[in-house]
Amino acid sequence: MINLVSFIGVFLPWAGYGGSDLYSFFSRYNDFIVYSLPFLLIFAIVYGILSKSKIYDEITMAMGGRAAEKIVFNEITTGASNDIEKATKMAKNMVTRYGMNDKLGPQVYGHREEQVFLGRELTEHDKNYSEKTAALIDEETNKAIVECYGEARKILNQNRSKLDLIAKELIEKETIEGKDFEKLMNKVDKAKKQSD
Repeated sequence: MINLVSFIGVFLPWAGYGGSDLYSFFSRYNDFIVYSLPFLLIFAIVYGILSKSKIYDEITMAMGGRAAEKIVFNEITTGASNDIEKATKMAKNMVTRYGMNDKLGPQVYGHREEQVFLGRELTEHDKNYSEKTAALIDEETNKAIVECYGEARKILNQNRSKLDLIAKELIEKETIEGKDFEKLMNKVDKAKKQSD
């Protein structure tokens, strides 16, 4: 779900408003905003408009499994491979497709082409950048992933009691449903409040 701040952070710069223009935008288009915001939010959700911070959050969540393995077992397994693949794809797209990297700037690197005979699979062809730029793309992609992995470890370490409880529950039951997960988190929060 996209939040209002993320939406405004994406929509207003796209519409040509920034900084000091925000007040004039809201005062000039108040009625438009009040009546159109639900439709604009639906548009943003349907078309998958994401802010840079939202993508970083998604990458951080994807790296949570690997971070949890390392924290709990001091070992890494193949269990997080799909999440790592998704995180890598998001980070690379942020760098090469969305122009969200300060070093590489707002430019698309590589051309995407649909291969209908491969089941409409998308592939990259015709690199429009040098080997030096390719190395920088790899470096910046890795930098984003490492940063998000570090953030995931930090969050999990700060919530270690919750992580241990979830790990114990998963070892016993293999899956945790939403309501059961909430009960576990509430249990830890109550215990923490009682100890404070």
